[in-house]
Amino acid sequence: PAASSYEAQEVLNLMEEEAAGAPSLSASISERDVRNLHKTLARMNFSNLIGLVTHQSPSRAKQTPESAEKLADALERLRGHFLQEQ
Repeated sequence: PAASSYEAQEVLNLMEEEAAGAPSLSASISERDVRNLHKTLARMNFSNLIGLVTHQSPSRAKQTPESAEKLADALERLRGHFLQEQ
């Protein structure tokens, strides 16, 4: 469990790095829509959020192949920890 916590934190840190350069949503959509998006994301479990991040449109310019590869590697290590526990 401690190792999987470390791996999960690594995944979250990589996602946070990706989000740091994203433009603010509040500048382009209404406050109501931002609240609704926040509620929707808050209801999603960890695996759903990971899927959302890793299966984004190929036209997304921010995520470089290197950052995508780092995230994929971290996810694979996290999966490996859970497979070992079974």
